[in-house]
Amino acid sequence: MKLIVQKFGGTSVKTAESRQLAIGHINNALKKGYQSVVVVSAIGRSGDPYATDTLLGLVDSPHTALSLREQDMLVSVGELISANVFADMLNKAGIKAAALSGGQAGILTDANYQNADILAVNPKRIFHELNNGADVVVVAGFQGHAPNGDVTTLGRGGSDTSAAALGVAVKAEFIDIFTDVEGIMTADPRVVKKAIQLDKISYTEVMQMATEGAKVIHPRAVETANKGKVPMRVRSTYSQNEGTLITDISPVEQTTAQQDRALFCGVTHINNLCQFSITKPAQLDEHSLTAILKENRVNASFISTNETHLLFSVPDVKRELIEDVLVNNGNVVTIREKCAKITVVGIEHRHMKDVSQTILTALDNENIQILQTKSNANTLWVLVDEVNMIQAANSLHDIFNQTL
Repeated sequence: MKLIVQKFGGTSVKTAESRQLAIGHINNALKKGYQSVVVVSAIGRSGDPYATDTLLGLVDSPHTALSLREQDMLVSVGELISANVFADMLNKAGIKAAALSGGQAGILTDANYQNADILAVNPKRIFHELNNGADVVVVAGFQGHAPNGDVTTLGRGGSDTSAAALGVAVKAEFIDIFTDVEGIMTADPRVVKKAIQLDKISYTEVMQMATEGAKVIHPRAVETANKGKVPMRVRSTYSQNEGTLITDISPVEQTTAQQDRALFCGVTHINNLCQFSITKPAQLDEHSLTAILKENRVNASFISTNETHLLFSVPDVKRELIEDVLVNNGNVVTIREKCAKITVVGIEHRHMKDVSQTILTALDNENIQILQTKSNANTLWVLVDEVNMIQAANSLHDIFNQTL
């Protein structure tokens, strides 16, 4: 049995026309001898009748009296409707299809409602359907069931994670993530006009890009596929292009005599940050600061220290919370508002020093003040004022095709 997983997001199943295009991709796979496990998101996006945010709006979320368990019951309906509508269209098109909920498909999760982690996947029911006449099994994404039988949801990007987990469980040859873009770009084309599509990228690099602001695919999905070593492709529902292949091989890792290597694989950005500067007392160090942030469930960037200050950045929405905690503990805090983080991903380790200098020089030439920098083996982060974010991202992206 040759199997693939095909995931279609909300915009890909929003209208009858877009669903027909999705069915075209499924039919192409069937003609190549594959059976398909299709994962679907809820129909449309916020404002559309069955989208997740619309369903939550029915109970005035976040002021609802429903428990998190009950909210999961509510929002899971969107994907269930989508799976059944899609299976109906497939059958009417002459493609034998069966629809399953996430739980029926064997996705077992913990009971962390609204952001559950997948514990295991038992694809027995999927194989039963495929072995008994179905060419396609349509699975409601974004959901599973807890050990006690409760419906759970996987958090934002959960349908990507469903697809990856099912792909690993059924030993799919590859996982196609269909969306409304042609593939993974070197930067957000809405911000960086010269962004280009990547043909290939490694699991590690795309996880880093997704974590640092790229929104094409969820990092948990890539992590799951990586563990199972199942290749992924990010493709457009609206074309026949191959999209971007996510695998162990990256163009950044390949050097040939015929093709010079790019300095890095992508530039991402996150805005709406604020920078904290704490006049450092003896009792507050990086370790204790990290403990405070973890206790309050706040992700921070650029944690660094010198002789007089501790510096770090957090999302603006967490500013008041962290400021109150620190001030109440007797800390002297200065806050710089409206900051943005630019991340350069995929720098070859042996070239990190030279690339870092090239990047910093480029920003200096643009008269962009650098508030902080940080790097690891293959990634460089730069904190700038938000007003300079677009200019900085474009400036760094212009370096993309330079070679050492």
